Amino acid sequence: MSLRYMSRVGARAAQAVRESTSRSVKEKAQSASSSASMARGRAAGSLDSGRVNAAAAARRKAEEEKRRRAEQALRTVMFLSEDDQPVVAEAGAPTWANVDVTAYIADRRNATTACGRMSNGVKIQVTFCTAPPPAVSHFCVWCPEEPSYPSKISTEPKIIAAEADLVLLSVSRGSGIVPSVHPLSDDVFVYQAGGVRKKEPSLRLLNRDDHPGFFFNAGLLRHGNDGDYCVVSLRPTARPWQFTLHVFNSKTGSWSSRPVCLPRKHKHSQFRHSPSKVIALQERGLMGFVDPWRGILLCDVLDSKSSPQYIQFPRSMVSIWSRTATLSSEEEDWRRDCKILTRDVIIDDNSMHFELLPTLQDKDVAPRRPLEGLHIAHPTISFTGDGIVYFLAKVDPWDKRAWVVAVDTMNSRLQDVAVFHAERIRGITSSYMRCCL
Repeated sequence: MSLRYMSRVGARAAQAVRESTSRSVKEKAQSASSSASMARGRAAGSLDSGRVNAAAAARRKAEEEKRRRAEQALRTVMFLSEDDQPVVAEAGAPTWANVDVTAYIADRRNATTACGRMSNGVKIQVTFCTAPPPAVSHFCVWCPEEPSYPSKISTEPKIIAAEADLVLLSVSRGSGIVPSVHPLSDDVFVYQAGGVRKKEPSLRLLNRDDHPGFFFNAGLLRHGNDGDYCVVSLRPTARPWQFTLHVFNSKTGSWSSRPVCLPRKHKHSQFRHSPSKVIALQERGLMGFVDPWRGILLCDVLDSKSSPQYIQFPRSMVSIWSRTATLSSEEEDWRRDCKILTRDVIIDDNSMHFELLPTLQDKDVAPRRPLEGLHIAHPTISFTGDGIVYFLAKVDPWDKRAWVVAVDTMNSRLQDVAVFHAERIRGITSSYMRCCL
């Protein structure tokens, strides 16, 4: 082996060492770069994870705060403290009242108090605190066996229907303060006042084994002389001219059902009837299911062989109309009894508490008459048949303050005004019902 060769071998070895060293340096650099990249990735992942966790924590906190506020609002709405008293009548309580359809959860007791038990065995008491119209009366529900906290009622009970001395109530069973939204969690009671019958008030739980569950267009009908009554519910079907009628008879304690089909001339695709109010008429068993925009479906709920009739409303509804309502009077015409405009309502020395109404004034224009500019709705006819009609009035439909105005429709005169605290209603809706207590 010559020296030259040795030199070549040494050069090759040196080159190999240099290449190996270079590869090692590159590999180390790449490894370091990879490690740094992984470290940056881990850091970024940790940062992203931290951000996600922070966002999730913020969402949880917001949801908890929202829930806390909702619960606090519900507590404020549902419960009355000992210092918060709903309207209570003085001596000489009225024989009838306009009652707020939403209950208060409060322990109130008087001559109207009646007790019963929910389907889960929990005892409840119902009390009406009445005042002469136009003031709006209230009713209170309480669990006397749960004095510390009535957790067996999940939200405010509601009045479904009222007729004479009968009131149909819905009470939501549940635990805690979170409301139950499932209709089948509701117990339905019939409250019967004792004044007319000269007996103690009563509270009866309707059986759930065979009742329709959902109370569409529910109403009450008094029949017989022994305090008997019927609970009636009309349910729509796929055909707009056909319905299913459910009737609960207090005497037998059972439900019955049958189809209700309108006459042939109403069987067409343009017919619509969406009743939202049920009225009991003077004839035996005759009830009207009222669609306020279209007409009234008349049906004898006690006679399964009778045929229903349909009465369309007149075109102009800005008036008070009347006509006979019988199953044989379908072709009779409506009679306009009177027409009232807010600007024509008279306010004189006999108008009580009219100063409670707001004074509305347009820019650079003289003040309006007290009823002008108000949103007025929800007419309720006086129980005494004296021509007085009660209206709900608001400046803005979403205001929490409202008024109930009594108008003498025969003389177009404002009779009386009362303030109605409307924090628990949305817009101008049916917020009270006429009851005979």
